[in-house]
Amino acid sequence: MKIRVIRPAEARRAGAWVCFVPAGARVPAGPWREAAPGLGAAVGRAVRAKAFDGKLRGFHLLPPAAGLPERVLLIGLGPSKEIGCEALRRAASDLPARARLLGLRALTIFLPDDVGVPAADAAQALVEGIGLAAYQFLKYRKPDPAAARLRLEAADLVAAAASREAAEAGRSLGETLLRGVCRARDLVNEPAHAKTPRKLAALAASLAGRGVSVRVFDEKACARMGMGAFLGVARGSAEPPRMIRLDYRPPKPRGTVCIIGKGITFDSGGLDLKPTDAMRWMKDDMAGAAAVLGLFSILRDLRPAVRVLGLVAATENMPGGRAYKPGDILRAMNGKTIEIDNTDAEGRLTLADMLAYASREKPDVILDLATLTGACVIALGNNIAGLFTDHDALAKEIEACAARTGEKVWRLPLEKDYRELNASAVADVKNAGGRWGGAITAGLFLKEFVDPKIPWAHLDIAGPAFAEKPRVYTPAGGTGAMVRMLAELLRGRSASARAGRKR
Repeated sequence: MKIRVIRPAEARRAGAWVCFVPAGARVPAGPWREAAPGLGAAVGRAVRAKAFDGKLRGFHLLPPAAGLPERVLLIGLGPSKEIGCEALRRAASDLPARARLLGLRALTIFLPDDVGVPAADAAQALVEGIGLAAYQFLKYRKPDPAAARLRLEAADLVAAAASREAAEAGRSLGETLLRGVCRARDLVNEPAHAKTPRKLAALAASLAGRGVSVRVFDEKACARMGMGAFLGVARGSAEPPRMIRLDYRPPKPRGTVCIIGKGITFDSGGLDLKPTDAMRWMKDDMAGAAAVLGLFSILRDLRPAVRVLGLVAATENMPGGRAYKPGDILRAMNGKTIEIDNTDAEGRLTLADMLAYASREKPDVILDLATLTGACVIALGNNIAGLFTDHDALAKEIEACAARTGEKVWRLPLEKDYRELNASAVADVKNAGGRWGGAITAGLFLKEFVDPKIPWAHLDIAGPAFAEKPRVYTPAGGTGAMVRMLAELLRGRSASARAGRKR
C-alpha cells in the first residue's frame, strides 16, 4: 500500500475522505477547513441527529452534500482525555475493511494533529493501524483477482503546512516498522517445512550488509562451544540445528543491547509428546526468533546509535530415535548440568546456551523473547506478555516502550522461594519446576544462565505471538509481537546516547 503526506489543497474531491472525530465534538479533527469549509456543518448535523457520537472506532458515512466528496467517512476517536497513539491505531485499523466494503481503493485521510498527539506520532500511529490491519499472508493461496481489486491500495494523509515535515517523518517511521512486523508475521505464518533451521539461517544471512554482519554456526561449532543444552534438544530431529548470530554496529556505538529469540521451528514436545490440539500451531514456536529477524531487517533504516547483537538457537523438537529423554542430564555452555524432567520444556534449554553465550559478550543489557509457557497464557491471557526481571529500571523502560507501541506487558515476579522447585537431586538444576507457577519457574531457570552483573529481562510472548482469531489490528496468525517495542527501546537508548554525546 502506498501512503504519502499531502497539503489540504491537494485533497482530492474524487474518491473518499476520512475524518476522525473525538467523542462529543461537533467538528472533525485535523486540517479540513482549507479543503472543505462546509465539512464542519455536515458533521455537526450528524452529531445533533445522534447518527454519530464519536465513540472509539464508531463509524458514520455522511450523506452527500454540496462541496464535499461523494463519500466522507467519520471515524470516532473516543473521549478526548483518552486519545493517544493507541486510540489512533485502533481507529485507523478499521479503514481497510471499510474501504473493501465500500469498494474504495484509495482514501484521503485528514491527520488529527489537534487532539493532543504530536503530528509525527499521529501519522506513525495511523500508518501502523492501517498497515497492521491490512496485512495478509497469501503466499500459498491461489491468486484472487476479484479480491485484489477490492484491496485498499493508497492513502493520502492530509497535514497542515506547519505539521507536514513532522507528519512525513512519522509516516516514514511507521512504514519502516510495518516492514519489520510484517517480516516477523510472515516467518511465523510459514509452515515448518519452509523454515527449518537451515532455511532460517539462510534467511538471516540475507540480512547482512549496511552495518549488519551475520554468522551461522553448525552443530559441530556449537559442540566446540559446549552448547550441550541446545544440542540435546536438537538430537531428535532429522533437521540439523543452527545457531544464528546477527550483529549491527553503527559507526560509533554507544553501548550494546543483546536480543535473544527462541527459535524452535516446530515443537512436537519431543518424547513427552504434545496432544494434537496443543501441537496444531507449534510452527509459531519460533516467534521470538521471528521478532529478532524482523527487527534486524529494518535496523539499516532505523540506524540506532547502539550496537545490537541478535542470537537465535534454531532447531526442531522432535521424538526421533536419537531424541533426548526424561532423566537425561545435559551440560550447558556455562558448565551447569540440567536434568531433563520434561522434553516439552525445550525452549528454555536452547535459551540457556544463548544466555550463557550472550553473557560472555558482556553487553549492557540482555533481552530474551520466547513463546515459553502455557502457564503465562493462563495467567495473563493471549494478548499480554509476561515480563520477568530483577532490574527495576529495565522493567520501567520496557513497560514504557510497550505502552507507547500499544503492546501489552505485565511484570511477574522472579520469586526466590520458587527456585527450589527447579532443584534436582542429580544435577545442578532440572528443566521443569512442576505444575504451579510455571511461567515463574521457567524464568528462574533462565536466570541460572545469565551473568548476574548484566541487566536481563525475559519476555514470555506465548500469548501475544499468535492470534488464533483476529484481534483489533491483527489478522489471525502470526502477530509480529514485540518488534515495535524493541525498535522503540533502541530508539530511546539511541536518543539518550546522542544527548550524552552533546553533553
